[in-house]
Amino acid sequence: MKKVFKVILIIIPLFFLSNCGFKVVKYETDKNFNIVNFTESGDDEVNFIIRRNLKGYDNNRESIDINFNLKSAVEKKIKEKNLKNEILKYELYVKAEIEIFIISTNQDFRFDVEEVKDFKASSKTNELKYNERTLLKQLVANISDQIIREVSLLLNDL
Repeated sequence: MKKVFKVILIIIPLFFLSNCGFKVVKYETDKNFNIVNFTESGDDEVNFIIRRNLKGYDNNRESIDINFNLKSAVEKKIKEKNLKNEILKYELYVKAEIEIFIISTNQDFRFDVEEVKDFKASSKTNELKYNERTLLKQLVANISDQIIREVSLLLNDL
């Protein structure tokens, strides 16, 4: 009798909670904005990659028109050293400050996106530069995805 009661006690709340009206946000279909004006300042390589990733949002005619202002910064710090004072790891910090102005409603939004990751140091300069460059591309790709999500969510809330 106790087992049946426990099973019923577990099944009834699950039944009610399964139809709570939650709707999954589909970012692929919610990208309904058109970048009319794109201004940038800061690190040129980061700005170039973000601009390239947002390139598909330049000529959407049936979308909300926005002005896009991007400020980016990259910082490379020493994270670990050994007893001989040789560098073992670096930390790469990428930050993007985004300001969006919606032309139709004259609303202004600001948000920041940051990514931090570390990478191993190498005694060879070209290998170190290659590691740094590939990590930077990965971090900026993540930042671009976060920017698209954030802009889509902001515009869907209007």
